[in-house]
Amino acid sequence: MIFAALLGILIGFQPAPAVKLADGFDPASAGLAAADIDGDGHPEIIVWSANGVKVYKNGSARPVDCGLGAIQDVISITPGDFNHDGLTDLAILTKSGAEVWANRKSKFEKPKFEKLNVFIPEGAYNKAVWVDYDHDGSLDLFLLGDKSVLLRNDGAAGFTDIHNNFPFVAGRAVDGAMLGTDLVVIYSDRPGVLYLDKMSGRYEAQDLNIIPAGAKSIAALDLDLIVATDSGIFPIFNRRGTFERGPLITRSSSALAIVDHDIAVSGSIFRNEGSGHFSETKVPALDAVALITVDFDADGRADLVAVQHDGTLILLHYTWGRRHPAWGW
Repeated sequence: MIFAALLGILIGFQPAPAVKLADGFDPASAGLAAADIDGDGHPEIIVWSANGVKVYKNGSARPVDCGLGAIQDVISITPGDFNHDGLTDLAILTKSGAEVWANRKSKFEKPKFEKLNVFIPEGAYNKAVWVDYDHDGSLDLFLLGDKSVLLRNDGAAGFTDIHNNFPFVAGRAVDGAMLGTDLVVIYSDRPGVLYLDKMSGRYEAQDLNIIPAGAKSIAALDLDLIVATDSGIFPIFNRRGTFERGPLITRSSSALAIVDHDIAVSGSIFRNEGSGHFSETKVPALDAVALITVDFDADGRADLVAVQHDGTLILLHYTWGRRHPAWGW
């Protein structure tokens, strides 16, 4: 353990220049997701904004036509394999509502998505979360928004709206994150809520007042949480079911992504030093409005992909170097 720590100090990380992949994205509405949509074991980048959706294969600069080009006004896209065919499907939220798109790739063809004829209640949704809520082996779909919905996956029969059987708390849901099999939801008009999995499709809602109303985004770091608000980003530590707010990590309220056990935000990487402490390394090339981590080459080291404030899409590789004791790109 000591040798490994010393080796990390001696080797560290080598800064690398940003690679521009594309431009023309609307920074006010941009978002990112990563998913292996062609089944080759390597993730693709899914990028959206009010200007449309594009997919980039394995960090390349050439978009892939997979049937999503006509979709407009996207709010969020969440990947998940709901039909057990080994291919990633998509839950797509737009200003017009929610849609489920199935991946129809055959063995020797490129991936092609098809919109399913699924009844989904009309509503203003902000985030989709795939969860096997009833532990039957199939992914069900939470749609979080002004009036949240749970769609049970009934296999070949499609999806069934069972929101009346779930203890949704009234409020305008903004985002959600999984803590194991529990769901944490943040709201624009009330404090956060922890939906505890009681098994067999039963959940219990518990107020999580430590997350303030108006939180912007949330992410899970192991079984802890990272929350972004207008006043900054802070951790919430899970002490065996009791939650404790940690000190402010940064006053930035920008996009954030979890990089292994560290936190990336626009302009900085915050290295997790343990015991709730983080140290900052500036990353001037990172001027992000949307941010994700992707391990393109399956080497166990995540790269960063960002949509910048100028609407460009960039890739920052994670590379080894010497005499760099902290994060570098």
